[in-house]
Amino acid sequence: MAEQIARPLGRQLLWSAVCMASALAGCASAPPQQELLLAGAALDGAVSAGAAEMAPAELLLARNKFESAKVAAAKGDNDRARALAEEAEVDALLARNKAGAERSRRANAEVQQGLKALQEQGIKP
Repeated sequence: MAEQIARPLGRQLLWSAVCMASALAGCASAPPQQELLLAGAALDGAVSAGAAEMAPAELLLARNKFESAKVAAAKGDNDRARALAEEAEVDALLARNKAGAERSRRANAEVQQGLKALQEQGIKP
């Protein structure tokens, strides 16, 4: 009796595993539309933050990966496209943050220079 119950249960588990694997494989091969949108938005943010001037190498790397991701997606290589888009997003965020840090450094240097000029004139801030 237990053997008769175990067989259908084993088949159900096997069938469930096959269905789950198929569903996961389908998700993994879906076009990376969201990742491409996020990478594009991150690139726009980096450009707006001044990365073209203050972090050109990082911005160029992000743009190249983004373009490669679009090419891979067009060819149907969705896993590669997804990975490249995610890398492009991270590189664009790095470029944006590096540009922000450089703006902060420049602003700090300007304030320090102003303070030094005031001190030289004998004026205490």
